[in-house]
Amino acid sequence: MYIVCMDSEIEFSKHALERITERGANCEFIENALKGGVKDAMRYPSPKNPNIWILIAKDGMGKYWTVIYSEKIVITVRRAHKSEEKLYDETFR
Repeated sequence: MYIVCMDSEIEFSKHALERITERGANCEFIENALKGGVKDAMRYPSPKNPNIWILIAKDGMGKYWTVIYSEKIVITVRRAHKSEEKLYDETFR
């Protein structure tokens, strides 16, 4: 089951919406990052599956977020791991 989080073509899995709520993320921020509207968001293919993408972005509160998605379906959202924060910071110094 997939759900549109806002008025968007991006769909979120039930799991992703649960994680967004549980972790205090913001649907609008996630959607903007996926659409390229968040400055300095970085994305790369998953090393485990080339059909899955990983996006790391930093919100206005200084929190780093990792979004795992496939095409236009968000699979999960979590706080970035320390290694991802470091990669982000090294990329956007």
